[in-house]
Amino acid sequence: ATPQAHWPGFLELRAAAWPGFESAYDSQVIGLWQTTGDRTGSAHDEATGAGRPGVRSLLLTRRPNLAMWERSKQPEGEAESLVRERLSRRYDLCDWTVVSTATLLTASDRQDTARWT
Repeated sequence: ATPQAHWPGFLELRAAAWPGFESAYDSQVIGLWQTTGDRTGSAHDEATGAGRPGVRSLLLTRRPNLAMWERSKQPEGEAESLVRERLSRRYDLCDWTVVSTATLLTASDRQDTARWT
């Protein structure tokens, strides 16, 4: 969650860093959504962020693979270092964050042979 007072600065950092991030890491920012309305829980829950005040948001990005996500944490060169610095400053504005990853597979990627029995 981002404290309400830090939300405008959070958005400014994102907007300034996104173009460099996308070009440096073959990535695409799909969207940033701010949640609205009542929270689903009021009791403190570290896993979901429930019970924390502030603005909650969801950022969705696309990367070609997890290796590129890992590489984005270790910049190479001055331009990537600047992008990383801008993105890292957003953590100073937040009091809670979580990362989830997923891999999109389609029928054309490979045959699904996994069986959960």
